[in-house]
Amino acid sequence: DGSRPSAATVRPSLCTSMATRAMQQHFALATPGVFIEDFSCAIKRRIMLHGRMYISSEYVCFRSDIFGVKTVVVLPLREVVSFRKSVADIINPSIEICTATDRHVFASFFASRDHVFEILSELRRIQHYAHALLPPSPPGSPSPPSPVPPAPAALPAPAAL
Repeated sequence: DGSRPSAATVRPSLCTSMATRAMQQHFALATPGVFIEDFSCAIKRRIMLHGRMYISSEYVCFRSDIFGVKTVVVLPLREVVSFRKSVADIINPSIEICTATDRHVFASFFASRDHVFEILSELRRIQHYAHALLPPSPPGSPSPPSPVPPAPAALPAPAAL
């Protein structure tokens, strides 16, 4: 009909595109995957370092720049072996994310910790089911670089297609 889309219909795509580019630049990622959301939070080191967590379909990233002290964490989701809700410093609700070699505690989510946990849980579920749908590798072919960890037992079975 020749009418232009409203700003409301263009904005989500534009914002997602800008956020994806920001992830690429901040974390030197060639392909960050699909940007999902970002959150204000802190990472626990000797002290809590406030910054932003960025979640995409492929990565959980964190960036902080406090008084010139830059902290950057890039966690490919395929390398995350576990994550759980926890409490940092006795009173601060947090999320602990573990890889085979590292443990990272993120806190001070300002009421969004449960939302972040839901996103991570859903991404784990999607990876698990996508991995289960892949055909087996032919004999003699190299295996995938890192297997997707099994989904927690409490997850419901996927709906029949």
